[in-house]
Amino acid sequence: MPPAHQLERIGAASALAGFLQFGAGYLAGVLLDWMHDGTPEVMATLMAAFALLAVAILRLQARSAGRFRLRIRRVCATPARWTAVR
Repeated sequence: MPPAHQLERIGAASALAGFLQFGAGYLAGVLLDWMHDGTPEVMATLMAAFALLAVAILRLQARSAGRFRLRIRRVCATPARWTAVR
């Protein structure tokens, strides 16, 4: 169970994630309609492009999370708190 002070943020993060998924689906639909030529290659290309975009976003998040974790470790004074961060 998350701490009580983070419950409002969790709801906002969930709403933002849903909005981004809906927006990405809308964008994919518009692009598919615009690029449609009657072949399945257009859909495959869009799927591959969105998959590559997702991998790039995940890599950027992992990189920034690693920097954030290092910053927390430097701030924490006791080794007992370091294990809680991992």
